[in-house]
Amino acid sequence: MEKVLNDSGLQAAVDNPQNDGESFNQFRPTMWQVLRTDYPTRIDPKSLKGEMLGDTGNLATYLHRQLKRWKQETERDPEGDPLMTIIFRSSVVEAMPQPVRSRLEDVVGLDYKMHRELCDHVTHQVEKYRKDEQKLKEQEKEARRKLT
Repeated sequence: MEKVLNDSGLQAAVDNPQNDGESFNQFRPTMWQVLRTDYPTRIDPKSLKGEMLGDTGNLATYLHRQLKRWKQETERDPEGDPLMTIIFRSSVVEAMPQPVRSRLEDVVGLDYKMHRELCDHVTHQVEKYRKDEQKLKEQEKEARRKLT
């Protein structure tokens, strides 16, 4: 406790019973910041895994929602810390359909590209996947029509 009080600039409160009557509310934000710095929460990457991308979902909205959720859960920017960036991007890739995931895993240095470049790569692969799926459905529908 002495260390936390010293780190927060409240050295006068250490070993001084006269300061016991001070209101704590004015020091609360500083104390919480020191506690968060000294004792960071342990983040479980499995709990931060996002839901799978739907067949028709808007990809930009999906990426923005995931980034916002990660910022909220971790209380820091996933794009600011290299380790968090890699974990965030791998969770985004894992949320993609299997063909998209395998194509994205083949991209060299995807974890180290700028956020905009990541979004462009993911968008390109998802659009390509959706077009291929649509083309297969149309071919299947045409084959069924010809058979009947």
